[in-house]
Amino acid sequence: MKILSLDTSTEYMSLGLKIHEDFYSINIKAGQTHSEIVLPEINKLLSEHELNTKDLDAIAFGRGPGSFTGIRIACGIAYGLGYGASIPVIGVNNLLALADSSGKNKVISVIDARMGEIYFSAYIKEDKTFSAPIFEGVYKPHELPQLKES
Repeated sequence: MKILSLDTSTEYMSLGLKIHEDFYSINIKAGQTHSEIVLPEINKLLSEHELNTKDLDAIAFGRGPGSFTGIRIACGIAYGLGYGASIPVIGVNNLLALADSSGKNKVISVIDARMGEIYFSAYIKEDKTFSAPIFEGVYKPHELPQLKES
């Protein structure tokens, strides 16, 4: 299976390419230049592996939380490429992806929401699947919900 993933919801532009069991990635501190660099970088990543979008099985993108403009960029590019190649497009919750990448069963995911706030969610993994998010939302750091020990 070949899957292209992209995330432009933070100051970093991240691309991933899964080809069967191998994974390749590009991470660039893009600031506010996501819209300028993401398509050339996708082309570069696919070209390095002698692929084009029609060779892909799916495209995934970070659907937030994060920068509203950044999410729109990733969503627009993912759906545009997916439509053109007639392949599925999958929106991925950034907090859940962060939790999953930890390899742990109990995880608190936090992303800077700027302006003194954070995106926050807690997850518990049971039978290789994360529960529905606990307290997912935007909080001021001093107003975080209390989590019970279990």
